[in-house]
Amino acid sequence: MNIHEYQAKDILKKYGVAVQRGIVADTPDKAVAAAKEIQTETGSKWFVVKSQIHAGGRGKGTVKETGSKGVVLAKSVDEVFEKSKAILGGTLVTIQTGAAGRVLHEHLAGSLNEQARNHGFYRRWNEHRRSSCHSS
Repeated sequence: MNIHEYQAKDILKKYGVAVQRGIVADTPDKAVAAAKEIQTETGSKWFVVKSQIHAGGRGKGTVKETGSKGVVLAKSVDEVFEKSKAILGGTLVTIQTGAAGRVLHEHLAGSLNEQARNHGFYRRWNEHRRSSCHSS
């Protein structure tokens, strides 16, 4: 089954699973509106703009036309427009897409505060899991 990250989050949310807040946008103007809404809700000043394609490695992937990564940090609402513009409509090449890549029609905007907390939790959990596996 191929579903995007935001679609998976919607399904999980229906079953009461806590998921980070994000808003899907298909134009740079909608991305700015999403960032403003998230800023009002969370107070975040930094945002993560995440491409939505059916492939892993989006953060390490590169948009052919602009050189942008598929997951980028915007340090202000104003930066969201330019970062979004560099992703949308471009072709993202990742380890899973091969050289042809996939065209990006939408992305997910989320606050950095939530992204950072989730990344920190994952890193700590993964380190704990690794150390538990190697303990005797």
